[in-house]
Amino acid sequence: MNDITTTLLTYLIHNRIIDEHSAAKIREETQQNNHKVLGEILLENNFFTKEDLLI
Repeated sequence: MNDITTTLLTYLIHNRIIDEHSAAKIREETQQNNHKVLGEILLENNFFTKEDLLI
């Protein structure tokens, strides 16, 4: 996992957008699926909608 992903997950946790359990799940998935970007994982796991992420 790269630094920017870690920074974004930390931001989401500190602002109570996701919890630590969810962040761990996301970290695991980013390590398993290196070809996916964080936005894809957040959408697939229903953490955000496309409108939330402005995609």
